Amino acid sequence: MEGKKLLLEALKSKFRVEDIFILDDGVNRNELTELDAYGIKPTLVPAHIFKLLTETETPQGFLATVAKPEAQLPKSGSLVVLDRLQDPGNVGTMIRSADAAGFAGVIFVKGTVDPFAGKTVRAAAGAILRLPFYFAEDEAAVFSIVNAAGIRSFACTMFAEKSYTEADLRGDIALIVGNEGGGISQDFLAGAAERIYIPMREQSESLNAAVAGSIFMFEKRRQDVG
Repeated sequence: MEGKKLLLEALKSKFRVEDIFILDDGVNRNELTELDAYGIKPTLVPAHIFKLLTETETPQGFLATVAKPEAQLPKSGSLVVLDRLQDPGNVGTMIRSADAAGFAGVIFVKGTVDPFAGKTVRAAAGAILRLPFYFAEDEAAVFSIVNAAGIRSFACTMFAEKSYTEADLRGDIALIVGNEGGGISQDFLAGAAERIYIPMREQSESLNAAVAGSIFMFEKRRQDVG
């Protein structure tokens, strides 16, 4: 995890921060004192080494290695299902939107990009520390989870009869968002309780996956809060 803000959020979360590296380039000693309360002594790293450790072009000077949490499903609440999304920026944005819209967890279908990849973590911001994740082998595993929880599933697709504003999204649901290129799998389309779409002008072919997913999620929130 890169950046001071995300590092402090990680220290305050249930995640286990293992190591902290700070760019030794006129670092403010008060910032080091701020970290003392967490019992982890940071390692000061010269600029030429720090650059090798980071992935960003202009690193913020703070870097931490954090243990991945165990996969778990929330006991209740709505879920976002990511069906083989490939872009880490899209996945990070979806995690961030799911957290902001009040979803309880995210299910990653096998083939979806790693949620703990650096770019995904940065795009998700602090949301990656708050939402539980679960990894499903395939569509059957997802529907097993959804059916056991007794919640309705909605496939987000342009091949739908009902607009997202016409669907009843209130209560606990599973919102399935598909791959950037191919969309949702046929098994998800066939197995979902309902299919919903976003009306667009005729000249528009499609929306970015993260944008579309966020629209669906915040429509659900709008319906929930009234």
